[in-house]
Amino acid sequence: MNDKQHILVRLEEMKHQWELFVARLSEIQLVASPVSGIMSVKDTLGHLMAWQQVSIARLEAADQKREPRFPPWLEGLDPESEEDRETFNANIQTLYEGQSWEQIYLAWSEGFRTFLTLAAAIPDDEMIDTKCYPWLKGYALYHVLEGSYNHHLEHREELSAVYG
Repeated sequence: MNDKQHILVRLEEMKHQWELFVARLSEIQLVASPVSGIMSVKDTLGHLMAWQQVSIARLEAADQKREPRFPPWLEGLDPESEEDRETFNANIQTLYEGQSWEQIYLAWSEGFRTFLTLAAAIPDDEMIDTKCYPWLKGYALYHVLEGSYNHHLEHREELSAVYG
């Protein structure tokens, strides 16, 4: 199994772990913040879905041999900007706070599937080439997949610590 296949399998497993996690929670547990400073499951999946849009934009750009077209909530700024991260996350919160759990979950699930489909279509050599896509500034597309996995893992572990 090559690196791309390995990360795709891990991402599929991550999606499945999230599905199992949310399936055992009540509606109240899904939409209410469990403790101060930790987002609700709904808000967390909205957050992950929004950042997944950035990853999808990168994969679409690679597939279509063009620059990425990032979501509007980035306000034209670099998604890697650490100094703008809080603004981005506040924009995401505002954007999705009025949506229902079902809307957020469906969009997250569909986005995850799109992400995996696009990633699978990228040739293996392009996935690991750090010079193939200048807009990645020395990173390979593989790092986009790895980053998505780690982001999902970070938030699942945070919520699992609360809900067991």
